[in-house]
Amino acid sequence: MDVANPTNSRAVLIGSSKFDKLNRLPSVQDNLTDLRRALTDADIWGLPPEHITEFTDETDPQAIIEALRTAASATASDGLLLYYYAGHGLIHAGDLMLALPGTDPRRPDEKTVSYAKLREATEESGTQRMVIIIDCCLAGRGGREVVSAADAASRLKHHDTEDLCLWAAVGANKAATAPAGHRNTAFTGALLDILTAGSALSTPVLTLQAIADEVEGRLTNGGYQRPELRLSNSGGGIPLARNIRINRRHKTGCVLDANNSVTDPELRGVRMLVLRHDETGAIGVRLNRPGEELDPSMRHWRPKITQPPRLYDGGPLARDGFIALVRIKSGAEKPIRYTEIRDNLGSLQLSDAQPEVRERVAEMRIFRGYLGWGPGGLEQLINNGELSVADVSAVRATFTRSAG
Repeated sequence: MDVANPTNSRAVLIGSSKFDKLNRLPSVQDNLTDLRRALTDADIWGLPPEHITEFTDETDPQAIIEALRTAASATASDGLLLYYYAGHGLIHAGDLMLALPGTDPRRPDEKTVSYAKLREATEESGTQRMVIIIDCCLAGRGGREVVSAADAASRLKHHDTEDLCLWAAVGANKAATAPAGHRNTAFTGALLDILTAGSALSTPVLTLQAIADEVEGRLTNGGYQRPELRLSNSGGGIPLARNIRINRRHKTGCVLDANNSVTDPELRGVRMLVLRHDETGAIGVRLNRPGEELDPSMRHWRPKITQPPRLYDGGPLARDGFIALVRIKSGAEKPIRYTEIRDNLGSLQLSDAQPEVRERVAEMRIFRGYLGWGPGGLEQLINNGELSVADVSAVRATFTRSAG
């Protein structure tokens, strides 16, 4: 079993973050950016970028509906059709309404996209494998709208053969969560963690059901609402993503945890980020060893440095140098002296402190020294069980405010 044929698959990603009469949701923009990056990653799925239609703060409902139909009709039998929405959810006549920037909550039937229209668009698809992901309040109301007799007959005809999945971030009467200070909403953040860090399951490909089970566990353990997964026929068995923990040959951008039995003092109890890994070897930095005070020469960067504002002990090598890891703001131009690692996370030369460069940086962490291995060294530690891939994204692990 492998993922659906990327060449014959399509995705439509819809995000509403800026509203005239509803609260703004800034993390929705990062949801779209990070989800697009995950879906196009060849180690996860490898969906061609041109097969993703993305709407960020689109105001025209009809433009979205037409794009949904176009994507559906372009999806072939061995492909997968994926619809995703993040924003505010409203209710009208029993149906879930997906809010757009101009939506007035007093008139939820205007300037919105109804779930019914979203569902209707899937009927033009050439594949039986379809996934609809809704990350908004009241998301569980999707699919509960009142339909006409003709619509009901049409749906019954398709239901016999289609594998349709509706994955709602919360139940019908529950509020979705966008935690303050987090890059993503709670539900999408948990989904991205599984996609980008992989699963402890030994299977090389993860079904929708397997991913949903892990996302649910993460959310409920964190005190968030339980998502709802509704399946038609064998929809839960749809292979949604490759298990990157098994399939990624090189670990650049991965977070690794040291086993408790490790005796090497440089690795004992360490959580590390792999900065580079290829045939020549690997380097990384320790994420959980805050050290000395920041050097005065770094004062220009202090407003960008994530708490605690200290130099982190990156490793025993090259202790006379610094490594600055930064997260670049979504949509911002990458600085000239920036080297991407993954997901808008990369290294930046500290000397490049001009105001226009600092403005592009969302967060920063500075390390003294690093860890290093020659060819095959990191692989040996992983194969021996001394290091294992952590269940967390690189961005979240690097800039969590509780690090150390």
